[in-house]
Amino acid sequence: AIQRLKEVPYTRRAQAVTWQVWNDMTIDDPTCLQRLWFRVADGKLHMNCHIRSNDAFKAAFMNMYAFTEIQRIAAEAIGVGLGEYMHISDSFHIYGSYFEDFEGFLKTVESRTPEERVYTTDFARDFFIEGCDALLGEDDMPADKKAIIEKRKAELQGRTCPVD
Repeated sequence: AIQRLKEVPYTRRAQAVTWQVWNDMTIDDPTCLQRLWFRVADGKLHMNCHIRSNDAFKAAFMNMYAFTEIQRIAAEAIGVGLGEYMHISDSFHIYGSYFEDFEGFLKTVESRTPEERVYTTDFARDFFIEGCDALLGEDDMPADKKAIIEKRKAELQGRTCPVD
């Protein structure tokens, strides 16, 4: 999709599809992500994420972060800016076992202004750095993937290259 967008930025065919209808209809735990659709408009990469099922309380935040990281990496590879991100979930749900925790979360959100309810990269930077540290602590992380994570951590920390 990246090469296609470099060559034909207006294409409507740039997508990554994970759903395998011949397989996923019969297995117990099919992938939640269905597809990512990309389009360049006005010099920016826009991305739509289609998810079959998304845990709104425990997974959505980190899912959205991961998908916007994919968008950022793709935009850099194509050589365009970042555009809009659209998250489309067919089942955006909260599991019953989380209701009490979720009610507490809602109470904290109610007291916030609309501006305080929006998470930006700057707001969540420390969470993202912590996530990078957790990934870098994985014993079986391939060296090439560690290098990517170290680079992103350095970017989040305002450095241009990883620390040794």
